Amino acid sequence: RARMKRNAECVVRAIEHFNFRTHACIVFELLHCNLYEWMVDQRFTGASERVCKTVAKQLARALSFLKSLGIIHCDVKPENILLERRSETVSVNPLSKVSSYPSTARAGFPSSTQKYDAGNGNNIRVKLIDFGLAKRVTKDEVMTAPNGTPYYIAPEVLKGSYTTQCDNWSMGVVLFIML
Repeated sequence: RARMKRNAECVVRAIEHFNFRTHACIVFELLHCNLYEWMVDQRFTGASERVCKTVAKQLARALSFLKSLGIIHCDVKPENILLERRSETVSVNPLSKVSSYPSTARAGFPSSTQKYDAGNGNNIRVKLIDFGLAKRVTKDEVMTAPNGTPYYIAPEVLKGSYTTQCDNWSMGVVLFIML
């Protein structure tokens, strides 16, 4: 049970939901920049092995949690992995004016150009987001409809016969890009 809770911490948390006219709206926790923005700010110089190890562990926990729920993400990529500092406590008005994209110094957060890998990488927490392509599957169910972002999808997705393991391939591609 404690293991499942720790794994759930690696997936974005929904705070509340409501309907507005004909739209269903979901409010999620406020996080920092995504992994792609961080890599751009680092000028794609690569993250330290310790940071990659920390990200790998947390992504693996997130994917394990989803698998235990019978969910396949289908779109693991840097843009769908958000960063937050473990030591950061955030009390920000989410309705405050924010700077324009792609600046990550938004809503009271420090600039993402501040290195997350200063030290051993233990101050990083990643959260998996964007479940727009996610599907509920039964154990060992084989999917046939290709889904995902072309650079990150597994070969078996392109062949039209894949399981939840395709998310592991995508995680590997993300880690390769980080290094």
